[in-house]
Amino acid sequence: MMFSLIILSISMIALISADSNSTVNSTTANANNWSDRCAAVDNRVAGLVNQYNENNGTKRFSEITNILQNVITRAEARGYNVTTLQADQVILNEKITAFQANYSLFIQKLEDTRSYTCGHSEGEFQSALLIARAQLALARGNAQEVNQFKQTIIKDIKDLMNKAKAAAEVRKSARITARGNRT
Repeated sequence: MMFSLIILSISMIALISADSNSTVNSTTANANNWSDRCAAVDNRVAGLVNQYNENNGTKRFSEITNILQNVITRAEARGYNVTTLQADQVILNEKITAFQANYSLFIQKLEDTRSYTCGHSEGEFQSALLIARAQLALARGNAQEVNQFKQTIIKDIKDLMNKAKAAAEVRKSARITARGNRT
């Protein structure tokens, strides 16, 4: 009987130690799993920040501004009234500045999400990410306004070209009339 109690005790100790070993292994596996998840999230956020920094649209908007400035310069040199285009240029610059401000704020908010301790932030990371997404929506709205305003600029340039053509036709008619009167 004593012998069976000793064997039973040894069996129980072995089971308990095996169970505590599996708990330790399970806890270690969970910690490694969280660590892997946290590293993946951090890498993903860093990748997004790099991607958004590279493809932020400011190059495209600066090209639009440069083209408009070239059109204004050429039209002024030819003596055309460019006050409408100059007003468009001011509005365009304001819209681009608003876009750049909101976009920079979005990047900052996205980078701020990296400051939260993964697994221990109690939802702060998620709320910071939602704030960053809302800021991105504002920046995208600004970009859409710039693109829509680009259509207004194109219309104003076409109007200026039509006026220039009409003025050229009037000058041509005047020259033809002047030649006809000389004969």
